[in-house]
Amino acid sequence: MKYKKLKYTTTAITLIALVGLAYYFLFVSDFGSIDLSAWEQSYNEIPFNEKSWKADKEERFVMSKDLIDSKILIGKNLTEVIELLGKEYNSYSENTISYYLGFIPSPGNLDPDVLELTFENDRVVKVRQHGT
Repeated sequence: MKYKKLKYTTTAITLIALVGLAYYFLFVSDFGSIDLSAWEQSYNEIPFNEKSWKADKEERFVMSKDLIDSKILIGKNLTEVIELLGKEYNSYSENTISYYLGFIPSPGNLDPDVLELTFENDRVVKVRQHGT
């Protein structure tokens, strides 16, 4: 009987200690504030190139930042966008389309990213990238 009581007590103390350590590392110490963005940026970004964009759908993410930062798509109508980026896009609504970018190399990334274009008055007004 004493052995069972000691076993349960030891298990309870161990569990409390583990929960305490997890709490400390996640919320109190600097461990919880480690910047993991360096892992996510483990590839070289390149300027947008129409030929490369259309040729390799899995590697489009390397050009997405340039497309967003250069604002090359802002003000274009759907026909102009299709001419530049291609016909293979997904339409969420009459005002929003997206292009597949591939899987960005990062730990635990299970979903591909997309380049989302928002239209107002038949012109692109917003371009953003996000996971699916």
